[in-house]
Amino acid sequence: MIKTYHNIIVIFTMLLAVPLTAQETKEEVRETITVVKSYNPEIEPTKKQALIPKKPNFEKKSSANLSYKIATFPVLDVHIPKFEAPYLQWISPMEDIYSSIIRLSAGNNSSLNFDLSHHQYISSKFNYSLQASYDYLKGSLTDYVYGPLNNNMFLGSTMGFSSKKGDGSLRLKYENQQFNYYGRPILLGLDLMNKSVKQRYSRAGVDFEYNFNTGVIEDIHMNLNTISDLTKSNELSFKVATTSEFKLAERLLRIEGFIDYINGGFENAPLSEMENSKPDPYQFVEVEMMPQLEFKKDQLNLMVGVDVNYLSQKNSDVSINVYPAIDAIYNLSKEVLLKGSLSGNTKLNSFSSLTLQNPYLSPTLEMRPSFALFDLDLGLQANSGKFLSLDLNTSISRVKNQPLMMLNYKNYFRNDSGPYLNENLNSFHIVYDQVDEVNISGTLLIRPADQLSLKTGISYSKYRTLNEEEAWNLPNIKAFGAINAKLADRWMLSSQLNYIGARKDREITVVQFIMPGEYPSVTRDLEAFVNLDATLHYQYSDQWSFELKAKNLTNNQYQMWYNYPDLGATITLGAQYRFDL
Repeated sequence: MIKTYHNIIVIFTMLLAVPLTAQETKEEVRETITVVKSYNPEIEPTKKQALIPKKPNFEKKSSANLSYKIATFPVLDVHIPKFEAPYLQWISPMEDIYSSIIRLSAGNNSSLNFDLSHHQYISSKFNYSLQASYDYLKGSLTDYVYGPLNNNMFLGSTMGFSSKKGDGSLRLKYENQQFNYYGRPILLGLDLMNKSVKQRYSRAGVDFEYNFNTGVIEDIHMNLNTISDLTKSNELSFKVATTSEFKLAERLLRIEGFIDYINGGFENAPLSEMENSKPDPYQFVEVEMMPQLEFKKDQLNLMVGVDVNYLSQKNSDVSINVYPAIDAIYNLSKEVLLKGSLSGNTKLNSFSSLTLQNPYLSPTLEMRPSFALFDLDLGLQANSGKFLSLDLNTSISRVKNQPLMMLNYKNYFRNDSGPYLNENLNSFHIVYDQVDEVNISGTLLIRPADQLSLKTGISYSKYRTLNEEEAWNLPNIKAFGAINAKLADRWMLSSQLNYIGARKDREITVVQFIMPGEYPSVTRDLEAFVNLDATLHYQYSDQWSFELKAKNLTNNQYQMWYNYPDLGATITLGAQYRFDL
């Protein structure tokens, strides 16, 4: 273990050696200039912005950001895009970094939500924020013994600081999530004493980010995360990323560097095993460097480079992987551009990231890294000011060891102890396979008036697997449509319609004296579904506002995961108070 940490420190020192020796020491006087831009920020080059602007004047009407988060987890996360317009200034206290809010909402299905957020501007060089939230949802379903239940508590704090040399932020966060494995009825005659049907995740993390105003090092990011659960599963991950830019033979050389470390383990063996012998812990160390050299000619901007990756796995050989790293942008006009890329990478899959995708994963996973051998991406972007924005994209990729989520084995021969419920727990595990994907997608944003924004998008994917019969739980089609509208002087409506295509899963039963590959299985179909969410917001005064939120207005008990139907329509009414200290 000591040798591993020593290798990490040595490699990271070499990674930063060139940029640090080339770092400029002179200070530069910077002047902040406010520029009015067209709507689509993706088409325009990004520039460094000061972390802490001047304290805003809430009485002055100016552009503001509005973002709604409709609570649909754990079934489906809904995203309504941010947009800017002067008429939204009246709603800016919801999201402004210097306002503080208290929000409380409740509704059917025993739903309850509480949010507290406090932001304090100390000076032009320092500010801080505190956040706390609690979400609770409980309801019952016909033919399911355990009523679905989940609750989530979050605590966080952020400190922002700035100086002539740069600006940065430090964030601390803690989250406690509880889920109920309610997906399958209990078998008759089974003694459930001393066994739990719930899972609880405790997550903690530290994020640090610093952006330099001078020198070749653009920024540095550090992230430390931990997770544990009821079954004594645990995982620690640490990541460092840097970006550097400097001139080389009159060309821009951009270097991105990464170090990623993951260490974890489980108390229980996968349910495909007859005996519950404790598996070996897993450990990954990844060091990555991606240099890219810029070439410009007329309307073409080309970045050419390689992605060199060093990977060390516990009880496995060290490997070095080299991927292409090519990005190109061609400006057909001021409004239209073509873009393309050819890339690859190594991704360290973690228990923490996978449970964020599916909270019903069993704590008995086999952890492996994934290798994106290539990803060829071609696209077109077009916009006409703030009225229209179009994005078309097509890609072809191949990923080795891509994790696919699949129903866990029915194992009636295991005699597990502790909180993990085995044969009657409707949980999921991970199977790894090489997956080829062809994807075609498009999004369209239309703003016919300042008071109305419409956005729609669709994505179609075709998968080919090497060993598995299906790309389990991956839909071929996904689509959405979103509306943001100002209905009257103080009324705002946000709504989103989502479509998720059909998926397939497989149910396998462990049979004694039969090899795992020959276990009997049944393919399960998950039907496509439509989900409609909406929020109606009323701004009563500068301090008080009220919201009516509806989740799953179609009242469809669809299944995002097999045997986990949604509760149906959930209506909540909430109030929000803004205060300043």
